[in-house]
Amino acid sequence: MFQYDISKKWTLIYQDALTEFNNEQRRAKQPRDNNTTPQWYVRKIMDNSISQKRLGDLWVCLRTEPINWVLDFIESQGLIALLTVLSQINQKEYKTEGFLDREYDLVKCIKALVNLKDGADHALQTNKTVPAILGS
Repeated sequence: MFQYDISKKWTLIYQDALTEFNNEQRRAKQPRDNNTTPQWYVRKIMDNSISQKRLGDLWVCLRTEPINWVLDFIESQGLIALLTVLSQINQKEYKTEGFLDREYDLVKCIKALVNLKDGADHALQTNKTVPAILGS
Protein backbone atom coordinates (compact mmCIF):
# COMPACT_ATOMS: atom_id res chain seq x y z
CA MET A 1 0.00 0.00 0.00
CA PHE A 2 2.87 2.36 0.77
CA GLN A 3 4.18 1.85 -2.74
CA TYR A 4 0.99 3.02 -4.47
CA ASP A 5 0.97 6.49 -5.92
CA ILE A 6 -1.46 9.10 -4.59
CA SER A 7 -3.99 8.73 -7.43
CA LYS A 8 -4.21 4.96 -6.88
CA LYS A 9 -4.78 5.47 -3.14
CA TRP A 10 -7.54 7.99 -3.81
CA THR A 11 -9.13 5.57 -6.27
CA LEU A 12 -9.16 2.86 -3.60
CA ILE A 13 -10.65 5.24 -1.03
CA TYR A 14 -13.31 6.36 -3.51
CA GLN A 15 -14.23 2.77 -4.39
CA ASP A 16 -14.49 1.85 -0.71
CA ALA A 17 -16.71 4.85 0.02
CA LEU A 18 -18.88 4.13 -3.03
CA THR A 19 -19.32 0.50 -1.97
CA GLU A 20 -20.33 1.57 1.54
CA PHE A 21 -22.76 4.13 0.11
CA ASN A 22 -24.35 1.51 -2.16
CA ASN A 23 -24.66 -0.92 0.77
CA GLU A 24 -26.37 1.76 2.86
CA GLN A 25 -28.77 2.51 0.00
CA ARG A 26 -29.57 -1.19 -0.36
CA ARG A 27 -30.22 -1.52 3.38
CA ALA A 28 -32.44 1.57 3.37
CA LYS A 29 -34.61 0.07 0.62
CA GLN A 30 -35.17 -3.18 2.49
CA PRO A 31 -38.48 -3.31 4.32
CA ARG A 32 -38.16 -2.99 8.09
CA ASP A 33 -40.55 -5.84 8.79
CA ASN A 34 -38.28 -8.46 7.26
CA ASN A 35 -36.74 -11.25 9.27
CA THR A 36 -33.25 -9.82 9.47
CA THR A 37 -33.49 -7.43 12.40
CA PRO A 38 -31.44 -8.15 15.53
CA GLN A 39 -34.60 -8.18 17.64
CA TRP A 40 -36.18 -10.81 15.38
CA TYR A 41 -33.16 -13.08 15.81
CA VAL A 42 -33.21 -12.65 19.60
CA ARG A 43 -36.95 -13.47 19.76
CA LYS A 44 -36.45 -16.59 17.64
CA ILE A 45 -33.49 -17.71 19.73
CA MET A 46 -35.33 -17.20 23.01
CA ASP A 47 -38.47 -19.08 21.96
CA ASN A 48 -36.21 -21.81 20.55
CA SER A 49 -37.83 -21.68 17.13
CA ILE A 50 -34.84 -20.54 15.11
CA SER A 51 -33.90 -22.97 12.35
CA GLN A 52 -30.43 -24.27 11.62
CA LYS A 53 -30.28 -22.19 8.45
CA ARG A 54 -31.25 -19.03 10.33
CA LEU A 55 -28.52 -19.66 12.90
CA GLY A 56 -26.08 -19.80 10.00
CA ASP A 57 -27.57 -16.57 8.65
CA LEU A 58 -27.13 -14.97 12.07
CA TRP A 59 -23.48 -16.00 12.10
CA VAL A 60 -22.98 -14.33 8.73
CA CYS A 61 -24.82 -11.20 9.90
CA LEU A 62 -22.67 -10.94 13.00
CA ARG A 63 -19.58 -10.93 10.82
CA THR A 64 -20.75 -8.79 7.90
CA GLU A 65 -23.42 -6.34 9.04
CA PRO A 66 -22.41 -2.85 10.17
CA ILE A 67 -21.31 -2.52 13.78
CA ASN A 68 -24.60 -0.75 14.63
CA TRP A 69 -26.50 -3.90 13.72
CA VAL A 70 -24.28 -6.00 15.97
CA LEU A 71 -24.62 -3.46 18.79
CA ASP A 72 -28.41 -3.63 18.43
CA PHE A 73 -28.17 -7.42 18.71
CA ILE A 74 -26.06 -7.12 21.86
CA GLU A 75 -28.36 -4.49 23.38
CA SER A 76 -31.34 -6.73 22.65
CA GLN A 77 -29.71 -9.32 24.93
CA GLY A 78 -28.59 -11.46 21.99
CA LEU A 79 -25.47 -12.75 23.72
CA ILE A 80 -27.47 -13.75 26.77
CA ALA A 81 -30.02 -15.49 24.54
CA LEU A 82 -27.30 -17.45 22.75
CA LEU A 83 -25.70 -18.49 26.03
CA THR A 84 -29.04 -19.51 27.51
CA VAL A 85 -29.90 -21.80 24.58
CA LEU A 86 -26.37 -23.21 24.59
CA SER A 87 -26.72 -23.97 28.30
CA GLN A 88 -30.05 -25.72 27.70
CA ILE A 89 -28.50 -27.89 24.99
CA ASN A 90 -25.56 -28.76 27.22
CA GLN A 91 -27.87 -29.91 30.02
CA LYS A 92 -29.40 -32.60 27.82
CA GLU A 93 -27.88 -36.00 28.47
CA TYR A 94 -28.57 -37.51 25.06
CA LYS A 95 -27.50 -35.39 22.12
CA THR A 96 -28.44 -36.14 18.56
CA GLU A 97 -26.56 -34.95 15.51
CA GLY A 98 -29.00 -32.05 15.22
CA PHE A 99 -28.19 -30.90 18.74
CA LEU A 100 -24.47 -31.00 17.99
CA ASP A 101 -24.93 -28.98 14.81
CA ARG A 102 -27.06 -26.45 16.68
CA GLU A 103 -24.50 -26.26 19.47
CA TYR A 104 -21.72 -25.67 16.94
CA ASP A 105 -23.67 -22.86 15.25
CA LEU A 106 -24.40 -21.21 18.61
CA VAL A 107 -20.72 -21.30 19.53
CA LYS A 108 -19.80 -19.76 16.16
CA CYS A 109 -22.24 -16.91 16.81
CA ILE A 110 -20.89 -16.36 20.33
CA LYS A 111 -17.34 -16.36 19.00
CA ALA A 112 -18.26 -13.79 16.34
CA LEU A 113 -19.69 -11.56 19.08
CA VAL A 114 -16.83 -11.80 21.54
CA ASN A 115 -14.25 -11.27 18.79
CA LEU A 116 -15.56 -7.71 18.58
CA LYS A 117 -14.42 -5.22 21.18
CA ASP A 118 -17.98 -4.20 22.03
CA GLY A 119 -19.11 -7.81 22.28
CA ALA A 120 -16.21 -8.76 24.53
CA ASP A 121 -16.84 -5.68 26.68
CA HIS A 122 -20.49 -6.68 27.02
CA ALA A 123 -19.50 -10.23 27.95
CA LEU A 124 -17.12 -8.92 30.60
CA GLN A 125 -19.76 -6.54 31.97
CA THR A 126 -22.17 -9.43 32.35
CA ASN A 127 -19.55 -11.72 33.86
CA LYS A 128 -21.81 -12.33 36.86
CA THR A 129 -24.73 -13.27 34.63
CA VAL A 130 -22.89 -15.55 32.21
CA PRO A 131 -21.60 -18.09 34.78
CA ALA A 132 -25.08 -18.24 36.33
CA ILE A 133 -26.57 -18.99 32.92
CA LEU A 134 -23.97 -21.61 32.10
CA GLY A 135 -24.38 -23.25 35.48
CA SER A 136 -20.79 -22.68 36.60
